Amino acid sequence: MAGDAGAPRRPITAINMTPMVDVMLVLLIIFMLVTQAVDSASVPVKLPKAANAATSAPSAVLVSLDASGAMRVDGRASDRPGLRQFLSHRAKRDTALQVVLAADERLAYAKVVQVLDDIRGAGVSRYALKVRTGGQ
Repeated sequence: MAGDAGAPRRPITAINMTPMVDVMLVLLIIFMLVTQAVDSASVPVKLPKAANAATSAPSAVLVSLDASGAMRVDGRASDRPGLRQFLSHRAKRDTALQVVLAADERLAYAKVVQVLDDIRGAGVSRYALKVRTGGQ
């Protein structure tokens, strides 16, 4: 007979993990892309242009300053003492901490230097300024 209905059923002894791993990798990629898009669009900052700018920094804290001087650290509103405290705690845990400063081009240069000084004062030695590439 084709089905052999009288034979005892054996329990499943192995589970195929490949489909689950495939789905989880796709979800991870989607999450990473959406997070990058949300992070970039959350603060309206008009970046200055630079002809020789790198595309991006790997896994860094983003500090944004808009035209009015309002500060956001990874999308959350902050002030200079809060920034310094946050970065000093992070720098103690992560010695390779990187900070990217995105300041509006209309912002006074002195304000940008003050924030850079706060970043260095918090113990962060790896920092960069975020700019638009020359073609944009």
